[in-house]
Parts: sequence; structure tokens; C-alpha cells
Amino acid sequence: MNCYYHEERPAVAQCIHCGVYLCRSCAERFSDPTCSDCAEGIVALLKKKARSKLRFIHIAAIITLICGVFVGMMAFGEGDSQEGLVTLLASPVLAWIFAGLPSGWRALNKLPLNFILVLPILGWIIFFFIKGMLAFMVGIIAMPIEYVKCRKALKS
Repeated sequence: MNCYYHEERPAVAQCIHCGVYLCRSCAERFSDPTCSDCAEGIVALLKKKARSKLRFIHIAAIITLICGVFVGMMAFGEGDSQEGLVTLLASPVLAWIFAGLPSGWRALNKLPLNFILVLPILGWIIFFFIKGMLAFMVGIIAMPIEYVKCRKALKS
């Protein structure tokens, strides 16, 4: 059998995704033997996921920011300028926190939590409540890291 891309070269491996035969130079391009077509598909899928994560971060931040500005302007309209100013100044911080929630949740999902499987229903409810609170805190740090990774993935 010969390489799918180089018919004059003997095949030494198969693409792990589609089974196409690859020569030594084609098989060594990636850590796992992958043909060029499958590699392009994987890159396209990774870029699509990165765009989706960035879109969600942007939408969550914008919605939270708009809500905060709206509430602040309502407070100004009611004559409470101190509360309005605090709300307007807190809006970017709240936008950062809420936009980071999914990133924090994904970061916490990487922890091995096998003990959860034996909890009763109340234990699951408490677990998800605590995980949600932790996701807010972890998301403050995890979101910018994930944001930068997504931007790099889109550039490469």
C-alpha cells in the first residue's frame, strides 16, 4: 500500500480519523498520524469553538454592562445620585464576573470529583450551588486566560 498523498512512497501509518494510508513524512507531521484533510477539519472545528467562546464572553459582558448602566441611570432618574454612581462604576466589574462564569465552570470541570457520585439529591444541590459560587470566583481569573487562548487559536 502506498501513501494517499504521495503514491510513489510506501505507507507506514494510517490516519487515526479517516484511515487513509500515510507515508513517513505525512505521518510525522502531527503527534498522531493525521492526514491533511482531517487536520484542516480539526483546525476549523477548534476555530469554531474559539469563536463561540469569544462570542459568549462578549454577549454576557455587554448584556451585564447594559443592565448595570440602565439600573444606574434609573437611580439617577429617581434622584439617588450616589447609588447611580456606584452602580455605573460597578457595571464593568459585574460584566467581568458574569462573563467569566462559564470559563470558571469549565475550569472547575477539570477537577476530579468522583466522590460526588455517592451524594444524595440534597448533596447534589449543595454541590452545584457551591460549584456555581466557586465558578464566579475562578472565572475572574480563568476568563482572561481563556480569552487570550481563543484569540491565539483564531490567529494561528
